[in-house]
Amino acid sequence: MTAVLFDAAYKPDLAKVKAAGGIAMSVYLTGKYASTCAQPSELHALGLGALGNYEEGAAELTTCGVLGGKTIGQRAAAGAIAKGFPAGQGLGLAFSLDVNTPLSKLPAVGAAFTGIADGLAGRFVPIVYGEGAAIDYLWTHHQVLGIEWLAAPTSWPGFDAGDVHVGLVQQVGSPVPGTDEDKITNLDALAPLIWWPAGSPYAKGVDMELDPKDPVVVSLNDKIDALSTKMQALAQIEIWGDPTHPDSIHSIGQDVTALQAAMAQATAAIKTGSVDPVALAQAIVAHIELAAK
Repeated sequence: MTAVLFDAAYKPDLAKVKAAGGIAMSVYLTGKYASTCAQPSELHALGLGALGNYEEGAAELTTCGVLGGKTIGQRAAAGAIAKGFPAGQGLGLAFSLDVNTPLSKLPAVGAAFTGIADGLAGRFVPIVYGEGAAIDYLWTHHQVLGIEWLAAPTSWPGFDAGDVHVGLVQQVGSPVPGTDEDKITNLDALAPLIWWPAGSPYAKGVDMELDPKDPVVVSLNDKIDALSTKMQALAQIEIWGDPTHPDSIHSIGQDVTALQAAMAQATAAIKTGSVDPVALAQAIVAHIELAAK
């Protein structure tokens, strides 16, 4: 049986969810459905995972702008934490774009996600529920992470259930009354974004790769290059053996050792899925900025 995630504004019969192959449900974080949907504690009691979902207006993300997006990110994070979602562990929060969005409006959606990321402040990973064109636009502009959630309407721009950025596809119709059924097409990529109960077979990390074009990664590489240039310059002067000199190889060696330790820790944490990789990368960049001065 194909693993599926179910979405419902009102708590359905959770036994039927499991019988239909459900391994998780989305959970509304704010708004009128936050109290009526199935709650994480109820899902966890039956071995089901929980995916946080923000939606208060179907088209809100097309008009809210960067500042509005920041408020949305803050509100979604607060709602997730209030429901018990652990922050800073790489869990995903889905933000709904539940309308047919013209290509001309995608930059406005991108602005909203820029603000959302600011509002989340590394506590959770932003993902999007919406049309294929929006998913691809946001990925191209490095405004979402993880794996995305494709809306069911095939007439919406860019619909492609096989898109490499898609791991969850909304279906038309559902075997469980009062729900939408969503087919999980990439469980390895989706699993780290979901909050699983203790002991769940899905609660394990998978390797995550940072996009080499992502601004955070570009900044990281720039700082490493700056440190390398500084070391090369030191090779031309005779201060290598003086540990008291502020620019001696001794001090640079300490910087490199600390950087190597930080990178090793980051790599291990990313592979276990225990933290947000972008937040880790930003911390490493801050360390290198000090080392390269």
